[in-house]
Amino acid sequence: MTSIEQVFEMNKPTVAFQVMDGETVLINFDTGSYFSINEPGTRVVAALENRASLKQLLGDAADEAMLLEFLKCLLDEGVIRFAAGARDAATDPVTPLRFASGETPALQSFSDLQDLLVLDPIHDVAASGWPNLPTAAQ
Repeated sequence: MTSIEQVFEMNKPTVAFQVMDGETVLINFDTGSYFSINEPGTRVVAALENRASLKQLLGDAADEAMLLEFLKCLLDEGVIRFAAGARDAATDPVTPLRFASGETPALQSFSDLQDLLVLDPIHDVAASGWPNLPTAAQ
């Protein structure tokens, strides 16, 4: 998949998300899909919001395969991306994730609103705002 030193980040501004009652709701405006992430997955998202590396996320965790599978799901859905550059773990540490017995980060995907979310014109505008659509390149 990637190097253990690889840094991940949320795929902003393509993806917007909000944490509510310990769960995360995300929308990918490029695909029109939206997602629900459970509480253990929300802890992963919080670490990724701070540009955590795989090494920082894992620490000495025994849950490596589970975490890798969850990150792969997030990458496949376009929720996160590989970040450019490295993160200095010495000056900006990330607490390695720990999952209790039976805890598994999970991503649930929904596509019933794809047509409406992809058509949203607000995300296709210049700094001048909506309804001033950007002009096409000539």
